[in-house]
Order: sequence, then C-alpha cells, then structure tokens
Amino acid sequence: MLVSQTVRDLARTSAGVAFEDVGERELKGVGEPVRVWRVHRA
Repeated sequence: MLVSQTVRDLARTSAGVAFEDVGERELKGVGEPVRVWRVHRA
C-alpha cells in the first residue's frame, strides 16, 4: 500500500507500522508530483 506524506505524518508513531520512501509519483488530477511511502509491518 502506498500513502501520502500527510498520512505518514499522522500514522508514523503507530506501533507495528514502518514506512519506506519510494519517491515522487505523478498522480492523476494532481498538478505536481507527490512523495509517496510504502507501508510495512514493523
């Protein structure tokens, strides 16, 4: 699952969850690339 920086910021202190930066992606309907993170079980 990929999540945005905002979701990562809100959930990064959750136990059992880790995030891997996968870079910026172009998203349909969004004018500029968005940094996304892959969610892993910690």
